Amino acid sequence: MSAPILVTGACGGIGSAVITQLLQQGLGVVATDRNAPENQAIPPDTEFLRADLPEDIDKLVSTLPVSVGGLVHVAGVIRTHRATDIEIDDFDAIFRANVYAPLKLFSALHDRLEEGAGVVFVGSLAGLRASPSNLLYGASKAALHNAAKSLAKEFAPRGIRINVVAPGLIDTGLTDVTNRELASLRGGDATQIGVERIRSIPVGRIGSPADVAKAVAFLLSAGSGFVTGTELLVTGGGHL
Repeated sequence: MSAPILVTGACGGIGSAVITQLLQQGLGVVATDRNAPENQAIPPDTEFLRADLPEDIDKLVSTLPVSVGGLVHVAGVIRTHRATDIEIDDFDAIFRANVYAPLKLFSALHDRLEEGAGVVFVGSLAGLRASPSNLLYGASKAALHNAAKSLAKEFAPRGIRINVVAPGLIDTGLTDVTNRELASLRGGDATQIGVERIRSIPVGRIGSPADVAKAVAFLLSAGSGFVTGTELLVTGGGHL
């Protein structure tokens, strides 16, 4: 693929790792995030377009090249709450960011995707199993996983492959925030909760953003040319 790949959520741990991985493989990248990059948030000299999704989707797409080689949608939000504490504001914010934004972006972008382009939505293990403390987040990711399958079937005749990477526990700032929120919700110590979550992973360690980035790169590569409409679990066995 000669056309650049659009990566959203570029300033987060996973987004930045995806960009680094793709650049190392000689692929062109256009990065976007609602926040301006700080310090080493993204690799230097990466083309960056600031956009708050979904509000700025039309503006973002209008500034992209005529041909786009692929899409990696990383941006999203997570909120911790009791399973029975369902507020409309939280529901709207989570589903708007995690479901509407990626689907609307793809809808606005698909005409620019070159034949054979790869699309990867970053979902979550929470979308595949019970997640009582992140019920709305898990439900939104389950919706995204299902929508990706529908898009994969719709766009297969154009040679566009659409897949989901579903990370488990990954060492990012967002995980630290979630540990603190879980401690507040359940009572206890955030550090201890983090330790317990890692202990539940069969391979014995927390995942790194690079682990996710390598999975994304595979799904964009020719080596996954017969893979579409699937979920690649990057969980260290945490789904077992």
